[in-house]
Amino acid sequence: MSTQQPNFIEEILMVLAVLESGSDSTVAALLHRVTAREVDERLLTERLATVAAVEVHGNSLSLDATVAATRREALLERDFLHFRRLHEAALAILAPQLHGNPSSLEQQWLRVFTRLAEALLNRDTVALRQLTETWEHVALSDEAIPHYTFYRALAAFWSGNYAQTLILIDAVLAAPTVALPLRSRAINVTALCHYYQGQWQQALDGYRHSLALAQRLADKVQEGKVRLNMGVIYYELHDYAEAEAQLVAAETLFRAANATTWLASVHHELALIYRQQGQWQHALAYFQRCIDHRLAEEADELVGMALNNVGEIWLLQENLPKAREAFQQALARTQTPTNRIDVLTNIGLYHEVGGEATAAQQRYAEAMALVAQTERREMAPLLHYRLGTVALAHDAQDIAWTHWLHGIELIEANREPMHEEALKISLLGRWQQIYEAMVALAVDRGEFAEALAYTEQARARAFLERITASQNRANLAAQQPWTVPQIQARLSGETALISYFATGQPGTNAALLANLPATSTAIRRALLPPARLFAFIITNSTVHAVKLPVDLEQLQAQYFHRATGRLRGVTVLPGRPLPSVRRWQMLGRQLLMPLTPYLMGMRHLCLIPHGPLHYLPLHALVDVDQLTQVAGTTVSYAPSASILCQTEQAAPLPAHQAATAEEPSALAIGVNAEGLAHAEAEATWIAQLLHGESLTGTAATATQVLAALGEYRLLHFSCHGHFRQRDPMQSALQLHDGELTADMLLRSASIVADLVTLSACDTGLNDLHPGDELMGLTRAFLGSGARSLLVSLWPVHEVPTRLLMEHFYSQWQRGVTKAMALRLAQQFVATLDFTQLNERLA
Repeated sequence: MSTQQPNFIEEILMVLAVLESGSDSTVAALLHRVTAREVDERLLTERLATVAAVEVHGNSLSLDATVAATRREALLERDFLHFRRLHEAALAILAPQLHGNPSSLEQQWLRVFTRLAEALLNRDTVALRQLTETWEHVALSDEAIPHYTFYRALAAFWSGNYAQTLILIDAVLAAPTVALPLRSRAINVTALCHYYQGQWQQALDGYRHSLALAQRLADKVQEGKVRLNMGVIYYELHDYAEAEAQLVAAETLFRAANATTWLASVHHELALIYRQQGQWQHALAYFQRCIDHRLAEEADELVGMALNNVGEIWLLQENLPKAREAFQQALARTQTPTNRIDVLTNIGLYHEVGGEATAAQQRYAEAMALVAQTERREMAPLLHYRLGTVALAHDAQDIAWTHWLHGIELIEANREPMHEEALKISLLGRWQQIYEAMVALAVDRGEFAEALAYTEQARARAFLERITASQNRANLAAQQPWTVPQIQARLSGETALISYFATGQPGTNAALLANLPATSTAIRRALLPPARLFAFIITNSTVHAVKLPVDLEQLQAQYFHRATGRLRGVTVLPGRPLPSVRRWQMLGRQLLMPLTPYLMGMRHLCLIPHGPLHYLPLHALVDVDQLTQVAGTTVSYAPSASILCQTEQAAPLPAHQAATAEEPSALAIGVNAEGLAHAEAEATWIAQLLHGESLTGTAATATQVLAALGEYRLLHFSCHGHFRQRDPMQSALQLHDGELTADMLLRSASIVADLVTLSACDTGLNDLHPGDELMGLTRAFLGSGARSLLVSLWPVHEVPTRLLMEHFYSQWQRGVTKAMALRLAQQFVATLDFTQLNERLA
């Protein structure tokens, strides 16, 4: 008896730790239920009389709150099954007492329920669903029902039933007495549902709302959870810098709160970022930390998720035996449909890489069936893409076409509710491969117009929508890419568009692909469409496509500086020949000469580059007159055919239809600075020529310029320009009192100009974001309403630049087109000798 007495006391104390307080009969009943031991209620008080942490009031017993919490936490870590049995038994014993008893008993029942639900949430979500179903009809007050309903919603969420989750969460949020902490968590779950349904904008909006509530409550753990979820969505959108920032912030919060379970979740997500950046060992170490913690918690589902990602690393390195082992273990441990989708998708890719097409299709189909069951729509485009690649590998073009068509339709549908430009860019960047694959297949099938239409869907979509918005065209139809017939209807019989499109570009996966072992050829083929470059030639009656013999990866290595991405061989010193002219001419023979049969008789060519071609002076690679066999062929550029058409069809501008002394049509801004002595003189000369106005020197402040931008049909800047590749929307024009950045223009400017000329260095450089989105001054001015731009691709010397500009405006004033005026000005400057130069500057 003496050896059993301490153990019996421990059992009583553990029962009290779960109940916190209760009558001797309730304690005895719970003790009997979990130990099958008959207990004399009268002896409980006697047995606990010497235990300091226990208080006895008549037949009521209670355990010190701190001691109770410590004992529960120790039991949860040591023996989860016993923890679960104790709580389940306590709920069963307390539930019948809820009828007609004080609210304190209801609160006690809710605390026991909540502890068990939270423990199951991280360990066994199937058991969580069973728990909520067991107590679906428990007698709770109106004030307590939202709390219980919240866990019903979590159970539905982990079952993949997002529609039911949202219904239940709406009921929680509609309750008039719901507390702020619960409201914050409920909004977070709503955002998670939107995320899994591919509704990215709603997800981010929800996370931000939940984050604000958590910060208002100073709830560090809840704030960490929200930041964790935000890190996940930014990771999925390939914004790894923002994802890591959110996750590191969450890690700090969880460490401070000693929230080790959530810390393991952060380590899992950080491992994904390191994997995506090709840091294999770093990623494996973080995954192992997560697995070790989850094993200690007996959280099989979460162990399975981590093992699935470990399998991905081995698959990326084409270590197929290790990948298979990890995936098999992951599949055995994951039970929820949401997580099984990920595992089955990876197993399908494993079979695809191994050349087992039938097995790959089977696994992808299983995953797709679960997607339909769970409404996890964000995975459907990926599965359609994978099923299409397997089909195409076996020459089943029609099946591949159908899958890719469905995938693109889903992507397009999910773009509609988005209002954040960065989110739109990230989403299409995530899915570039499916568009690239569709373009290549359409070209191979000879369906050139269809291929062109898909290129328009794949490029500069957010840019198009921003331009459309700047024209006050808010309806959705106006924001869609232009159709091929609509584009052709805008073209004259003497104009041709040349639209380039590259496939097989690494895009957001560049770091991961760059770090793949040289032997990982099969996985590389599976992740990217073949690298090809197409040129589409569009006239008002025809569409042709030409496959060009150019390797863009080699082109970038040969023609661009690796560190900066700038074009090689460009000098800013006048009178010196460009050393790269011969190499450029060779490139011109590859990029443009094969198009000659389709360009005969054209008087104007509009070039639409793609990828690194945006950084090339395409018109300078060949004599364009040779392409068309027409003397005086002119050239212009556009980010996409849709953007070209959208800017050209802009509503008639209200201001300054004719230049008069009372109503000037032009504003020229000039600011001299170190190394720039002619900028103000250039601006003054142009303003006088065009009967316009000028802002020069100290008058050319950012405030003055921004206020004036919406008043003129022509804007001219002569000043220093700065392109900032690391932060392209901070690229700027240097004014008297500081910089006018691209970001400032988009936030504050409303431009009505037909032409904006940026007579400054590097103003035509842009950083390319996924989806061929140009980020820099080009985006800023066109996105603020300008209909056309004149810019430079590299540093330019001020003297020839001033002469070029003066001649350009002189020719344009005589009535020629902007493109012809620029051509004539370029020819003029190219033929100037030293004497003529001095005369012009005298």
